[in-house]
Amino acid sequence: MASHQSGKEGKVTVDTTDLNIRSWTRTETMATEDTTHTGSSGYRESVNTIREAAGTVEADWDADAMPTDDPPNLVTGAEVALYLYVGAVADNKKYTHPVVVVTEVASNSDVRGKVSFSFNWESRGTWTYPA
Repeated sequence: MASHQSGKEGKVTVDTTDLNIRSWTRTETMATEDTTHTGSSGYRESVNTIREAAGTVEADWDADAMPTDDPPNLVTGAEVALYLYVGAVADNKKYTHPVVVVTEVASNSDVRGKVSFSFNWESRGTWTYPA
C-alpha cells in the first residue's frame, strides 16, 4: 500500500530557524566525464565524477523574522545548515544538508499581493536522505 505525503505540513529549517514556506525544491545530479573511445562501438561511455544537490525555497516575508536577520542569515554567500522536511514534521523525514551556500536571494512585492522572497542554494559536502 502506498503512503503518500502532503506538503502542507512540511517545513524548512535553516540552522535552528524554522521557516514557514510555500514550497521547496531539491534537485540531485551526478556529473559524468566522457570516456568514449574507438573501442566503444559507437556508444557513449562515461564515469561518474561529482554528486551535487541544489534547490530553491519560496516563502512569505515575515517582518518579525526577516530572511536577512541572523539567524537565518539568508544572504548571498552565507553557508548554513539546511533541513528540508518531507510530509509531516512529526514524522521527522527530512533531507539534511549540514552545509549549503546561499547563491541567490530574491524579493517580490506586488501591489495587489503580499511580499515574498525566495533563495537558491547549492550543497557543500555530504547529505543524508529521509529515513
